Amino acid sequence: MSDDDPLVTHDSAADPEAMLYDFFKYPGTLSLLVLAAVLTLSQSPTGPVIATTKVLPMIGLLSLSAALAIISAHDIARDRAAGKPPSRWLKYYRILAMAALGGGTGTFLGVWTDIL
Repeated sequence: MSDDDPLVTHDSAADPEAMLYDFFKYPGTLSLLVLAAVLTLSQSPTGPVIATTKVLPMIGLLSLSAALAIISAHDIARDRAAGKPPSRWLKYYRILAMAALGGGTGTFLGVWTDIL
């Protein structure tokens, strides 16, 4: 794309809300990807058996991360459309979404390396 493309109308780096909205796409997408990997590998008929007690915390943390990211992106869009300032809870949602993503991914990697 060229710099004078008429479709590019917004620079998210100049707008903190737009940058935060773009950021929330990252943990949402990544947590859903890792969640798909966890479910695929834990249900594989030819792979090693992973206990349900080990899979449930992974699923819970990754689902929490995805849910917080989606809720946060929705809150940003809703507040922007209403002309209100962004919620002060977004800071906590961001931290918690990344912590849940890290916890779920770390648990998955720990269990997977123990099995291998």
